[in-house]
Amino acid sequence: QNMECHEPAAARRRQRRYPLPFVGSRVRRTIGGFMDLLERLVCELLLTQGSLDLGDYSSSLYARAMRILQGRAVPLPEWWVCVPPGRETWMVQAARDGVLELVQCLRARGCPWDVRTCNAAAGGGHLQVLRWLKAQDCPWSEGTCSFAAGGGHLEVLQWARAQGYSWNAMTCPAAAQGGHLEVLRWCSANCCPWDARTCNAAAEGGHLEVLQWAREQGCPWNIGTSNAAARKGQLNVLRWAKKHGCPRNASTCAAAAEGGH
Repeated sequence: QNMECHEPAAARRRQRRYPLPFVGSRVRRTIGGFMDLLERLVCELLLTQGSLDLGDYSSSLYARAMRILQGRAVPLPEWWVCVPPGRETWMVQAARDGVLELVQCLRARGCPWDVRTCNAAAGGGHLQVLRWLKAQDCPWSEGTCSFAAGGGHLEVLQWARAQGYSWNAMTCPAAAQGGHLEVLRWCSANCCPWDARTCNAAAEGGHLEVLQWAREQGCPWNIGTSNAAARKGQLNVLRWAKKHGCPRNASTCAAAAEGGH
């Protein structure tokens, strides 16, 4: 439903009932200065979600915001960057969803980005977005390869490596955690470092085939492998690990209890 701000009194009543949850007075004043731009979006959020939370915009809502922004040549509101710690920015959401037009629009309006933007694009498997981000010198980190591996996006991972993106010992665990054996095979064949965390991640995810393959290739394991399986209730994995000599002790029982299994 297309929510228009035709009844400001009703919107004000709803706003009183559902106050803005985290913004301070400075941000409130800034929002007020841009109500000609934001009133429809804000009212829509208040009427449909009961709050204005920058971390919880759905794809449809921020797509509408993009259309509004594209039609208005105004500076980026200050509140755009006032996202509380732990909350995602619009830029990260747009990159994760693969909405290149929105990423470009946000950047043109001065919206900041950081390594999370590349990580989000890689984790979502959006190679077109990641290509554009690299061309624009968006920051990246070793985590970018890990996010691609964790999402099972081999093509993205291969491209990232070809472009000089580095990886580390967390890339293989990310692939193992997601059960992406093809990705893990490629990582191993291309000398990506691994350690016991790879087996631990496979066990935690319940991916027995991945764990078996990793062990066949000489990937180490430790008591953390048994504990990870126990904590997540992966009984088949735990039984196989025990049969093949994976260490365990009283902490394994404690891990099972901690996980409620």
